[in-house]
Amino acid sequence: MDYSHKLDSIVFITEDIFGESIGGVEQHIYHIAKELAKLGKNITIISLKTGLVSSRKSEVIYKNKGNVILIKLVKKNPLLKPLLFLEKRISGNGGMLVGFLGKLLPNFHALALIKEIDKASPDLIHQHDYLANILASKVLSKRYPVSLLTTRVSIYFLKDILLLVISRGG
Repeated sequence: MDYSHKLDSIVFITEDIFGESIGGVEQHIYHIAKELAKLGKNITIISLKTGLVSSRKSEVIYKNKGNVILIKLVKKNPLLKPLLFLEKRISGNGGMLVGFLGKLLPNFHALALIKEIDKASPDLIHQHDYLANILASKVLSKRYPVSLLTTRVSIYFLKDILLLVISRGG
Protein backbone atom coordinates (compact mmCIF):
# COMPACT_ATOMS: atom_id res chain seq x y z
CA MET A 1 0.00 0.00 0.00
CA ASP A 2 1.18 3.49 -0.82
CA TYR A 3 0.59 5.82 2.12
CA SER A 4 2.46 8.79 0.67
CA HIS A 5 -0.73 10.64 -0.43
CA LYS A 6 -2.29 13.45 1.57
CA LEU A 7 -4.26 12.46 4.61
CA ASP A 8 -7.55 14.28 4.04
CA SER A 9 -9.88 11.91 5.88
CA ILE A 10 -9.03 10.40 9.27
CA VAL A 11 -11.13 8.15 11.49
CA PHE A 12 -10.54 7.95 15.23
CA ILE A 13 -11.82 4.78 16.89
CA THR A 14 -12.40 4.95 20.60
CA GLU A 15 -14.14 2.84 23.16
CA ASP A 16 -17.54 3.57 24.59
CA ILE A 17 -16.67 6.61 26.69
CA PHE A 18 -16.35 9.43 24.15
CA GLY A 19 -18.68 12.27 25.02
CA GLU A 20 -19.81 10.66 28.27
CA SER A 21 -16.84 11.58 30.40
CA ILE A 22 -14.05 14.13 30.33
CA GLY A 23 -10.86 12.14 30.53
CA GLY A 24 -7.49 12.13 28.84
CA VAL A 25 -8.56 10.03 25.85
CA GLU A 26 -11.55 12.25 25.13
CA GLN A 27 -9.48 15.43 25.43
CA HIS A 28 -6.70 14.00 23.28
CA ILE A 29 -9.04 12.90 20.48
CA TYR A 30 -11.18 16.04 20.52
CA HIS A 31 -8.31 18.52 20.46
CA ILE A 32 -6.31 16.67 17.81
CA ALA A 33 -9.46 16.29 15.67
CA LYS A 34 -10.26 19.99 16.08
CA GLU A 35 -6.75 21.09 15.08
CA LEU A 36 -6.76 18.76 12.07
CA ALA A 37 -10.13 20.17 10.99
CA LYS A 38 -8.61 23.66 11.12
CA LEU A 39 -6.09 22.37 8.56
CA GLY A 40 -8.91 21.22 6.29
CA LYS A 41 -8.97 17.55 7.28
CA ASN A 42 -12.29 15.73 7.66
CA ILE A 43 -12.31 13.78 10.89
CA THR A 44 -14.76 11.11 11.97
CA ILE A 45 -14.73 9.92 15.58
CA ILE A 46 -16.46 6.57 16.01
CA SER A 47 -17.36 5.51 19.53
CA LEU A 48 -18.60 1.93 19.94
CA LYS A 49 -20.43 0.91 23.09
CA THR A 50 -22.28 -2.23 24.08
CA GLY A 51 -25.68 -1.62 25.57
CA LEU A 52 -29.08 -3.09 26.31
CA VAL A 53 -30.56 -1.44 23.16
CA SER A 54 -28.89 -0.72 19.79
CA SER A 55 -28.73 2.81 18.39
CA ARG A 56 -26.70 5.05 16.08
CA LYS A 57 -26.29 8.80 16.45
CA SER A 58 -24.23 11.05 14.20
CA GLU A 59 -23.53 14.76 14.64
CA VAL A 60 -21.06 17.38 13.50
CA ILE A 61 -19.28 18.53 16.67
CA TYR A 62 -16.87 21.01 15.09
CA LYS A 63 -16.77 22.95 11.80
CA ASN A 64 -13.88 24.80 10.23
CA LYS A 65 -12.02 24.20 6.95
CA GLY A 66 -12.80 20.55 7.70
CA ASN A 67 -15.43 18.95 9.91
CA VAL A 68 -15.35 16.72 12.95
CA ILE A 69 -18.19 14.20 12.95
CA LEU A 70 -18.99 12.08 15.99
CA ILE A 71 -20.73 8.76 15.38
CA LYS A 72 -21.93 6.99 18.52
CA LEU A 73 -22.75 3.35 17.95
CA VAL A 74 -24.47 1.38 20.67
CA LYS A 75 -24.87 -2.32 19.94
CA LYS A 76 -27.12 -4.60 21.96
CA ASN A 77 -25.18 -7.40 23.58
CA PRO A 78 -26.86 -10.11 25.69
CA LEU A 79 -23.64 -10.61 27.69
CA LEU A 80 -23.75 -7.07 29.06
CA LYS A 81 -26.51 -7.63 31.63
CA PRO A 82 -24.78 -10.60 33.34
CA LEU A 83 -21.46 -8.72 33.34
CA LEU A 84 -23.07 -5.66 34.94
CA PHE A 85 -24.59 -7.95 37.57
CA LEU A 86 -21.22 -9.58 38.29
CA GLU A 87 -19.42 -6.23 38.29
CA LYS A 88 -21.49 -5.11 41.30
CA ARG A 89 -20.89 -8.30 43.26
CA ILE A 90 -17.31 -9.38 42.59
CA SER A 91 -14.21 -7.52 43.72
CA GLY A 92 -10.48 -8.18 43.69
CA ASN A 93 -9.01 -10.40 40.97
CA GLY A 94 -12.43 -11.73 40.01
CA GLY A 95 -13.70 -8.19 39.56
CA MET A 96 -10.67 -7.40 37.42
CA LEU A 97 -11.50 -10.39 35.22
CA VAL A 98 -15.13 -9.23 34.87
CA GLY A 99 -13.88 -5.76 33.85
CA PHE A 100 -11.53 -7.32 31.30
CA LEU A 101 -14.37 -9.34 29.76
CA GLY A 102 -16.51 -6.20 29.58
CA LYS A 103 -13.71 -4.39 27.76
CA LEU A 104 -13.71 -7.12 25.11
CA LEU A 105 -17.48 -6.90 24.39
CA PRO A 106 -17.19 -4.39 21.52
CA ASN A 107 -15.26 -7.02 19.55
CA PHE A 108 -18.56 -8.90 19.12
CA HIS A 109 -19.67 -5.94 17.00
CA ALA A 110 -16.54 -5.60 14.87
CA LEU A 111 -18.52 -5.95 11.65
CA ALA A 112 -20.71 -2.91 12.47
CA LEU A 113 -17.60 -0.86 13.22
CA ILE A 114 -15.91 -2.01 10.01
CA LYS A 115 -18.98 -1.01 7.98
CA GLU A 116 -19.01 2.48 9.54
CA ILE A 117 -15.33 2.95 8.80
CA ASP A 118 -15.70 1.71 5.23
CA LYS A 119 -18.46 4.33 4.71
CA ALA A 120 -15.99 7.03 5.74
CA SER A 121 -13.29 5.56 3.47
CA PRO A 122 -10.48 7.13 5.50
CA ASP A 123 -6.88 7.73 4.53
CA LEU A 124 -5.86 6.78 8.08
CA ILE A 125 -7.44 5.13 11.13
CA HIS A 126 -6.23 6.09 14.59
CA GLN A 127 -7.33 3.77 17.37
CA HIS A 128 -7.32 4.25 21.11
CA ASP A 129 -7.58 1.27 23.44
CA TYR A 130 -6.53 -1.86 21.59
CA LEU A 131 -8.64 -4.28 23.64
CA ALA A 132 -12.07 -2.86 22.78
CA ASN A 133 -11.62 -2.94 19.00
CA ILE A 134 -8.66 -5.19 18.31
CA LEU A 135 -10.58 -7.48 15.95
CA ALA A 136 -11.88 -4.64 13.76
CA SER A 137 -8.43 -3.02 13.67
CA LYS A 138 -6.82 -6.25 12.53
CA VAL A 139 -9.28 -6.58 9.62
CA LEU A 140 -9.11 -2.88 8.73
CA SER A 141 -5.30 -2.82 8.77
CA LYS A 142 -5.36 -4.86 5.56
CA ARG A 143 -7.25 -2.00 3.81
CA TYR A 144 -6.15 1.17 5.58
CA PRO A 145 -3.15 2.38 7.54
CA VAL A 146 -3.95 2.03 11.25
CA SER A 147 -2.14 3.82 14.05
CA LEU A 148 -2.62 2.70 17.63
CA LEU A 149 -2.30 4.57 20.89
CA THR A 150 -2.79 2.83 24.17
CA THR A 151 -1.93 3.64 27.74
CA ARG A 152 0.41 1.83 30.03
CA VAL A 153 -2.61 1.22 32.26
CA SER A 154 -4.19 -0.94 29.53
CA ILE A 155 -0.97 -2.89 29.09
CA TYR A 156 -0.64 -3.49 32.85
CA PHE A 157 -4.31 -4.49 33.02
CA LEU A 158 -3.76 -7.12 30.31
CA LYS A 159 -0.55 -8.33 31.99
CA ASP A 160 -2.37 -8.71 35.34
CA ILE A 161 -5.18 -10.71 33.69
CA LEU A 162 -2.68 -13.01 31.97
CA LEU A 163 -0.76 -13.52 35.22
CA LEU A 164 -4.02 -14.31 37.03
CA VAL A 165 -4.96 -16.95 34.44
CA ILE A 166 -1.45 -18.45 34.45
CA SER A 167 -1.29 -18.56 38.25
CA ARG A 168 -4.59 -20.47 38.33
CA GLY A 169 -3.17 -23.06 35.94
CA GLY A 170 -5.37 -22.26 33.00
